[in-house]
Amino acid sequence: QEERQVGKIPFFIGVVFLTAICLGLAIFYLKMFHNQLYHSPKYLIFIGSLTIIILLLSKAVLILPVSIYLIPAGFMAMMIAIMINSQIALVVAAFVSILIAVMAGGKLELFSCCLIGSLTGIYMVQEVRRRFHLLRAGLFVGLANFVSIMSFSLINNLGYELILKEGMWGITGGFMSAFLVMSFLPIFEHIFKITTDISLLELCDLNHPILKKLLLEAPGTYHHSLVVGNLAEAACESINANSLLARVGSYFHDIGKMEKPEYFVENQTKGRNPQEKLTASMSSLILANHVRKGAEMARQHNLPKEIEAFIYQHHGTSLMKYFYQKALENSTEEQVSENEFRYPGPRPQSRETAIVMLADAVEAASRTLKDPPPSRINGLVEQLIDERFKSGELDDSPLTLHDLHKISEAFEKILNGVFHGRIEYPTIKPKEQSKQKSKSQNSK
Repeated sequence: QEERQVGKIPFFIGVVFLTAICLGLAIFYLKMFHNQLYHSPKYLIFIGSLTIIILLLSKAVLILPVSIYLIPAGFMAMMIAIMINSQIALVVAAFVSILIAVMAGGKLELFSCCLIGSLTGIYMVQEVRRRFHLLRAGLFVGLANFVSIMSFSLINNLGYELILKEGMWGITGGFMSAFLVMSFLPIFEHIFKITTDISLLELCDLNHPILKKLLLEAPGTYHHSLVVGNLAEAACESINANSLLARVGSYFHDIGKMEKPEYFVENQTKGRNPQEKLTASMSSLILANHVRKGAEMARQHNLPKEIEAFIYQHHGTSLMKYFYQKALENSTEEQVSENEFRYPGPRPQSRETAIVMLADAVEAASRTLKDPPPSRINGLVEQLIDERFKSGELDDSPLTLHDLHKISEAFEKILNGVFHGRIEYPTIKPKEQSKQKSKSQNSK
């Protein structure tokens, strides 16, 4: 027993060193291919915490009198895929599978089972929009475990009864992975302030207090935000961007207008425009202030930073052309500074915020059209996107020219549906109504 105890110390040291090597390689991978995540400590701490949790769970399974295939290796892979991305989940899953296999005595079949189950889990959580989807992912992870266990058992010529028994443990491990994800996901979301699609779905509910207040106090802005959401979602789907994030960002991008809704044209009734009584510089201050006020409201209601980015960036540093032109016409000075009539920014930093900027401009401009032909709608969309591109508002976003072409097509398709032709129903004159009544009575 003393010899066995001595032998455990080198084994433990070896596992620690191997764990450090795997974590180091994972960090090196982040630095090389995901530099932005590498410079964010919360992601490194998140991955390190998950690694410790899964290794402790694996050790507990190895100590207990149960099958080694109960180890929920898919838990870590699915968590990283949901909260960060699939590429990082794939790399970390490979390293962790090696560590688990070493802890179990270098079993190749356990390494394969963990890796195959993890890959299946990563694939199945690509479009997780409901908690039920996690259970479905757990089922497929369990089935992948079963097939992997069955394959190695047949290679080793084990009995069918043992294959079935170990396979059921593998299926149980898959479901265990799903339940662990469902348990830990909200905790890690809160601790690390990482927004997932499941969180976005909760914010997408139109019964959110901010959105209900927006409907009551600024109904025009509320309707504008819904249409912008439809445009942005369609555009994101056309270039494989995060359509759900863009939709939610669209819903909240103009919440700052609630402070003074009557100063924005979509909330004004005919004949009442308070802006007419103000100077151009004062009007520009009110317009720019809705960005700052919206960000304040987002922080008060604990909206994620990803949503707050839409509020700051949906106008970028664009020029308020109407009020700038008004200032030029009314000014007695030789020159009017453009900087006084620009939004505070910053410019859009992501594809989703850039698309919402474009959708916001297109939706607002389309309100001036009355029963336009498709060619005029297409021309308006292309003109607005071209203006934003030439003015440099898209320089900080990763959108390409090919992306802009697809976004333009998506906008045009939605707007052509909004402005589709309608049949004008004729009014029925009183005599015709009486004739119709008599005909109906005679038919009876």
